[in-house]
Amino acid sequence: MTKLLRNLPEDKDETEVLSQVNIDGRADLYSVGLILYEILTGKLWTYTRLSPMEINILVSKRLDEIVMGLLEHNLSNRIPSDEKLIEELKEV
Repeated sequence: MTKLLRNLPEDKDETEVLSQVNIDGRADLYSVGLILYEILTGKLWTYTRLSPMEINILVSKRLDEIVMGLLEHNLSNRIPSDEKLIEELKEV
């Protein structure tokens, strides 16, 4: 199992790889989070594991919370839908 995660591509959600059951749109939202993270920080999430605010002081607290909400490994804590993501981004 450790070898599987070590070779995980940057754009793959670990929860998707580890449990192939009940995959839904939240796996896609994880990928959106990875893209936003890289845009905001210039770094890959898989290598830093720091919040965007810790790398880029221009990132607002709210935007940081949204990105980290997309990267949440616990599916029940992840932003649940693209509609909710759009709603939250409009507040930034």
